[in-house]
Amino acid sequence: MVGPENRHDYIFKSAGIEEYNGYSVYHIMVDVREPLEERFKGDLWVHSEEFVVLRASLKPSDLPAAVDDMTMEFEMSKISGHWLPARVTLDARISFLFFFSGRIKSDITFYDYIFSTKK
Repeated sequence: MVGPENRHDYIFKSAGIEEYNGYSVYHIMVDVREPLEERFKGDLWVHSEEFVVLRASLKPSDLPAAVDDMTMEFEMSKISGHWLPARVTLDARISFLFFFSGRIKSDITFYDYIFSTKK
């Protein structure tokens, strides 16, 4: 989404400090300077001490053809000292001319992580 090379394509606004899953987080609203399909806008919740994105709720800034609406969310959890994906969801409404319309919903939960001790 945002790296050093494209951070100027986005506008960041603070929505304050909140609590999320027992952690103090910065709630940051993200918008784009120029809408493109590959750029996203929405909300980020960033750990106030470790600066890890713990939760994101995002929408494409410009919807691709045949997509009427789309929301993507992800959540992170700290497991054995590592921040790892806990949940990823996608909810999209699509339509193709007058022939087809539907909804795509995906909800993936990650658990039972096993860490290798081999080096």
